[in-house]
Amino acid sequence: MGSFKSASATSSPSRSATHATKPDRASKEGRVDSIRRSCREVGWETGGWFPRMDRHAFVTLSLDAGASLRDVQDAAGHADPRTTRRYDRARYNLDQHPTYALAGLV
Repeated sequence: MGSFKSASATSSPSRSATHATKPDRASKEGRVDSIRRSCREVGWETGGWFPRMDRHAFVTLSLDAGASLRDVQDAAGHADPRTTRRYDRARYNLDQHPTYALAGLV
């Protein structure tokens, strides 16, 4: 019909070829790289940091501060409270175990 060329017929480089050299800012890797770069600029070490660690910290600190499991579950966007409990880093802290509270009364 006309002089229309399909995307596969063009000679421009493919998106995957250009994407391999520079991560897209909207991608997960791009966001992580951006955060790590910003931290390095202000002198913070990000050695073993991953974004999931922020979620663990949020859940753990919220529960330690006295927020209810249901409120933290809603804030974290978890459908199941068991997921929220898995994010709680203090769940195995024996100092908070009910047995110790009971022993304190005896």
